[in-house]
Amino acid sequence: MFCTACSYRRSFIETKGGLQNVFAQKIFCGWDFNIATKKAAELKSSAIYYELKELLSEIKEEKDKKSICETVRNSTTKLLINVSTVLLLMGTGYIVWVLLDKSKNYLDDESQKTNMALVTAVIINVCMLLIPVLFGYLRKYEKYSNQSVAFNITLVRTYMLELTIIGVLLTFWLTRSNNDSCWETSLGQEIYRLIVFDFVISVILSSFLEILRYLFKKDCMGQDGLSEFDIARYSFQLIYTQTLFWIGFFFSPVLPVVLSIKLLFTWYIRTFCTLHLCKSYARSWRAAQTNTVFYILTFLTLFFSIIFFGYIIIRVPISSCGPFMGNSYMYEIIIDVLHLERGTVFWEIVIFFTRPGVVAFIFIMLCIGAYFLRAKGKAQYKMVKILRKMLVASAKDREFLLNYIANVTASQFQHEKFSSFDMDSVSAEYMNSRGFDEEHFADSDSIDDNYITNKKRY
Repeated sequence: MFCTACSYRRSFIETKGGLQNVFAQKIFCGWDFNIATKKAAELKSSAIYYELKELLSEIKEEKDKKSICETVRNSTTKLLINVSTVLLLMGTGYIVWVLLDKSKNYLDDESQKTNMALVTAVIINVCMLLIPVLFGYLRKYEKYSNQSVAFNITLVRTYMLELTIIGVLLTFWLTRSNNDSCWETSLGQEIYRLIVFDFVISVILSSFLEILRYLFKKDCMGQDGLSEFDIARYSFQLIYTQTLFWIGFFFSPVLPVVLSIKLLFTWYIRTFCTLHLCKSYARSWRAAQTNTVFYILTFLTLFFSIIFFGYIIIRVPISSCGPFMGNSYMYEIIIDVLHLERGTVFWEIVIFFTRPGVVAFIFIMLCIGAYFLRAKGKAQYKMVKILRKMLVASAKDREFLLNYIANVTASQFQHEKFSSFDMDSVSAEYMNSRGFDEEHFADSDSIDDNYITNKKRY
């Protein structure tokens, strides 16, 4: 949550006042002078080119007005693709539910039940691998002029796919909690299988296919077999793995060890594939805002996981096996461990902080703190505007003085004119150019007498 807030502040709040002269900054200040190789220079040049192109497309999109037919055609295409995406997500959720239900029906035949559970895990991970590729293919037909918008839409669709699959999985086992004597164990086993097969399919199998594609293009076709590194897909696979861990570690104690080993091997395999089989991405994404989007999605996943745990602790009955058996609900274990009984010190502390008066006081203090920070932010924003105006005024001062220096240097002032040069007229002209009233200046008590005396000496 802290990382999400900091990233959002850097990407959106601190730049709310607007970045002035963006194109000049990109052209004159965007180059990295630590670059020492020709390949790195070409990559940096390509990145600056795509950033300028993206900024120009944003400005052009604001100014250009599309025809009615083109607008209707684009809107219809986007609507059809969005409807297709929703239907695809619904179909994926239905397939996952049917597979889980079939694996549940094999109660007598343990081998059939195990095989069906393995098939379910394989199909789920294949869907997580192929459907995001399909989303990226559909994005080309939507014809977004801004690539960042297209990237974020594809990311949200992939995130909805993850929520659909995991949501169906959790809903299935929660609805079976009253009928299954060990539903916690079954859910932990399901999460364990998903993590293992995600490593096999998304890491090992996909890396092996990338090696085959690289060798085929290089040896058989005589082409450069390097492919672009898809940072969005690989980053989202980490979010998916992290979501499975957050949900499964409560039901499978060995899961943290398995996940640590998986991430260790994933790191070395991805590093090898990236260094030898991939080339740098030609388009430079706005890293700060992209990082903020990933943080927000990760925070939402953690938030939903906390809601899920709160629900099963309070509302879902405990099964007949597992570490919590002997109680009706999981929260009873917390009450027994913390001795939440009347008369204890901890109970009195909880009762004190849950009183309406204390809750209202805390809420009022939070509101005051939020109002203070908001007012402080507005004051700083106004101060920035004032400082910008002062910089502009300082530039006008330099421009005025440089004009007179240029006139003297160009010998536009004759010697006789320069000898009778009236500094009062120059001062009056300067004050008029700065917007000051001469009569107001003359009548003002703030004029120093020494300044007037020295000026008369001229």
